[in-house]
Amino acid sequence: MNAIQWLGDFLLSQWIWSITFDFSHYTFSFCIMLTILFLFTKDRLINNLLLSLVSTACAFGSLFFIGTIVLSTLCNWNYCPLSAAPLSLQKGDVMKANLLLAGLVTFFQALFFIIFSYISRYRALPYICVALLSNLIAALCAYGQIIVTMRHLF
Repeated sequence: MNAIQWLGDFLLSQWIWSITFDFSHYTFSFCIMLTILFLFTKDRLINNLLLSLVSTACAFGSLFFIGTIVLSTLCNWNYCPLSAAPLSLQKGDVMKANLLLAGLVTFFQALFFIIFSYISRYRALPYICVALLSNLIAALCAYGQIIVTMRHLF
């Protein structure tokens, strides 16, 4: 399996996971990031709110754009989970899927903070660390929520 096929399967499986079972990850990540920024920075609440909201929306929009526009529409990507790459989602890998999504969302938020640091007074590294921490906590919260939901359904 070549690297482009592997990367495409990984991104498409993460996009599918993020819009189905783990959609609450973005909400958890936003709330946790806002809380951390509010507690540990001297910025006003509105600045922290906008940074949290825009970085989360940027991460969601980037993954949604790659999943829908680039892979599904332009590339006409065929995704078969049974013959997928090792890091794509398989049945029963809920925690692995949540942590991989947290890493992907952190990557897109890090890109946002790096670009944002060039046009503002903010330094990127502390905000990237906050994004990493909030996404890891959000992955754990979303995992708990998914497990509780699955137990009630089945």
